Order: sequence, then structure tokens, then C-alpha cells
Amino acid sequence: MGFFLHNELHRESAVKRQVVMKALPTTHAKIVVCCLFGVLILSSGRVAVAAEGAFSNYFPGSYGAVAAATPPAVGWSYLNYNVFYAAAADRAVLQGRLNADLDTAVYLNMSSGVYAFKGSVLGGRFAMGATLPLGYAGLKSQLVTPTGNVAVDDNTTGLGDMLLLPASLYWNNGNWYFNLYELVVAPTGKYDVNDNVNIGRNYWSFDTVFAVTNLNVAAGRDFSLVAGT
Repeated sequence: MGFFLHNELHRESAVKRQVVMKALPTTHAKIVVCCLFGVLILSSGRVAVAAEGAFSNYFPGSYGAVAAATPPAVGWSYLNYNVFYAAAADRAVLQGRLNADLDTAVYLNMSSGVYAFKGSVLGGRFAMGATLPLGYAGLKSQLVTPTGNVAVDDNTTGLGDMLLLPASLYWNNGNWYFNLYELVVAPTGKYDVNDNVNIGRNYWSFDTVFAVTNLNVAAGRDFSLVAGT
């Protein structure tokens, strides 16, 4: 059982965001399209492998933005938000070892930079970016051994796994907004198979995401859905 808290410190107002659709079949746009399809092809060819320590890069419910599919303004945008996750379990296997009576907590401060380009790519706005996570992870448990349980109380702080955004496309039709992007998780965080707690996951991963938003400013209504692989 766990709980999750997401707190955004800065985000552009979705009400002020607009998408200007212009068909500009420029050389720059063609290069961007090639990069986008290259990333999608690479991610679609990935195979299923076991994760280090039986953990993935995802926190349940960790995406909590308002008007998720609305585009950023042209130029640079900066977003800083905090992620806090805590959980408890009777038993779990960590680093190949059985643990009982687990209590864990993770705090991450996420700094994201995104650059949105002028013009149109595939009829939408194109953006690229990256996210730098800094955080803390702690664990209390009972390590189960043949001779009895051993108390574990460990924690670590430092750089987590960076999120790279090589391609993100935004479209708009009336009150409907759509966003397709590829997220690459780079294993930049600290990882040691002999440690009880690690911020890094020690493997590359890819996430193809599609988001849709229906934003009715006059009615004050926002409906957003985000689906990923």
C-alpha cells in the first residue's frame, strides 16, 4: 500500500496557450520528422527484460498535470515539481533478497527544460527537452536469512535517472488537444547491486506516450487522459 503526492511549483497557464498550425515543409521540419520516426522505431523494437531489483522507473500516479496535452509556448519553458512516494509491504524481493515488514519513502525534485520550435511539423508543434531528478530514498525492513531476520535501515541521496525528451508533437482542434511523445530514461542515477537502496535503476528504458485533453475555458472544465507503454 502506498500514497503519492505531486506538487507543481511552476507551469504556464493552459488558458493562455494556443497552437498556430502552419504547413511548413522545410528542411528543418523534414529532419525533425526523421528523428521522430527513428526514435519510435527504436522504441518499438525493444524486448522485454527483467528490471534491476525487480523495480521499474514508474511511480503509480506520478503524472498529475492540468491540461496535460496542451502545448508549451514557442521557445524555452521551465517546470519544477516535487514527487513524494511512500509505501509499505509485508514482503518483497529487493536485489534478489527477501525482505519482510517494509517501509519505504522516496522524494524527488524534478527540474524540466523544454524548447518548443516555431513552425509546424506534421501539422503540429514540435518540442524537445530533458528532466533532471535529484532526490532521496529510504528503506526500513527485515532481511530474511536462513539464521533469522536482520534489521535494515538505509537511505541514499543524489542524482536520479534523467528523462530525455527527444521528440514531442502537439496538435489542436477546437477544444481538443493531442500530444504524442517519446520519453527515454537514461541510467544516470547511482546504482550498486550490493546496496539496499538505489535511486538509479541501472538500465535504459523507453516510454511512448499519447495524451488527450478537452479544455473548455468558458465552462472551466478540463478532461485529460494520458496513456503510455
